[in-house]
Amino acid sequence: MSSTPVRAERVSTDEDASDQSSEDTASEASLGKGSASTDAAESDLLEPPNRPDPELALRRELARTSTSLPPARRKTWMAAFRAWAYPLSQPAVEGKPGAPRLEALDAPRWIASIQIVAYHFYAKRYDHRLSWGGNWTQFFFILSGFILSYVEMAKPKEKNKDIPVLEYVRKRMVVAYPSYLLSILLVLCTKIKITLVEWVYLPFHMLMLQSWLPICLKTEDGTKCMPWSWNGEAWFMSVLLAYWLLLRPLASRFRNFSQAQCWLIILLCWACSILPALLFNSDLGLVVPGSDQAEVLKVWMKATPMGYFHVFVAGIAGARIFILTAMVDSSTKGPVIEGQTQQVELEKSRAPAILKYGCCIGYLIWVLLVIFVPLDPIYYFVHQGGLIPLMLLIILGAAVGVDPLTEWVFKCGLLLAFGRFSYVQYLNQSLIWHWMQSRFLSTWGEVAIDVAYPFILMATAYFMQRWFETPYTEWQRIRMEKKVHGLVEKTIAMVDKRHNGLICVCSMAIIVCGGVLVVFLAHAQRMPQDWET
Repeated sequence: MSSTPVRAERVSTDEDASDQSSEDTASEASLGKGSASTDAAESDLLEPPNRPDPELALRRELARTSTSLPPARRKTWMAAFRAWAYPLSQPAVEGKPGAPRLEALDAPRWIASIQIVAYHFYAKRYDHRLSWGGNWTQFFFILSGFILSYVEMAKPKEKNKDIPVLEYVRKRMVVAYPSYLLSILLVLCTKIKITLVEWVYLPFHMLMLQSWLPICLKTEDGTKCMPWSWNGEAWFMSVLLAYWLLLRPLASRFRNFSQAQCWLIILLCWACSILPALLFNSDLGLVVPGSDQAEVLKVWMKATPMGYFHVFVAGIAGARIFILTAMVDSSTKGPVIEGQTQQVELEKSRAPAILKYGCCIGYLIWVLLVIFVPLDPIYYFVHQGGLIPLMLLIILGAAVGVDPLTEWVFKCGLLLAFGRFSYVQYLNQSLIWHWMQSRFLSTWGEVAIDVAYPFILMATAYFMQRWFETPYTEWQRIRMEKKVHGLVEKTIAMVDKRHNGLICVCSMAIIVCGGVLVVFLAHAQRMPQDWET
């Protein structure tokens, strides 16, 4: 792929492509943090890039030093500003063709995160239409499926290392767990009253297993549901943990599917979103509204891997469509052929027009929905995957890189910076809010806190990402590169060696059968109680 001075895509070797780690996360969750080998932790656009990108740093250095050149060669101030504000527009460093990093997906991840923040703290008091923002949690699951499967499918099948299940999950955890653990510890240190039930839930949260079963127990303060106790926003990471166990087998299966098959699967996944709406339709009478069983069933749908699996699968299908429609064989410049193509590269001109402008179309549809469509009648449909087509349009549009929003907004330096700390921002939103309420409400007033909160949240997230997450993750990466094996690594190796396939089977059995059992054992009659959701 030739280098051009206008919005040139980063070109990488196929080792870079296989290493589409948290640097590629927008992300993801946890969608990551890139590395120089395929063994490094590829991640899912949920976590921000922590390792400095040497190519991006080189482009910025060229932009800074250009002002010291002789006047005849000096850039105009506008060109210098563009080089600073849009570092991705600088010429790509020469290298072998390969699958590019999808930097523009960082910005949609931050946009999804900030809309959820607006829903949590502003919708009830200012504008009920902000409640639409609560539906963007599913974006992290579809984005995670897209990015991680893109990493797998962009490599030839024979070059995909046979990484054991727990080892693969551990590489994801290197990226995601430090900030997750810090958020739990901060809640533990600042929580005024901790009930016995919450202490019982704590080990599940520490192991990121709190969302695998919809367990809810009654306390004197009301009913406490395990996925939403402690850090109520961190439940999605527990869901992603279950999906990580299945990612590589699913991606291996999807890499043989045709474009038509992938579109059909996406349609079926979208149709699955109707099931929760039918289940909680009071006219059908499938469950008794207000009963223990109905409330536990809501938790099962809204905060466990069962509720969003179809969304995750749609992201994997979207990655296959992206490879088939917007990428070519690097050697032949022809279509990607499974079993023959050894290396792929981005070819924007091949993408359909609807994907080239997917971001503009997707966000326009979203704005129209927020303005004109009441959320309540279609809540369960929208919340449980009804936005799959819209979100796939946004992801594919940002991945292709032609969309005006992608070129002029998502690739600007400010949005790239926001994308890096969006994961930490999302995890700590409630902690920062309650801290400000307890410290400054009496002196600042409610309006001042409402205005200052987003800025304080982003500043705090930046420093936590910069001074805690980055050093810890880099230390873990160095240990992995040096093959330092501690107790955790030895335990994982022992379990993987003996029970590699059994791990996935048992995990899914716990999630599916255990969830069904918990719902079945809940009271089916209406019970007066205070549910904490």
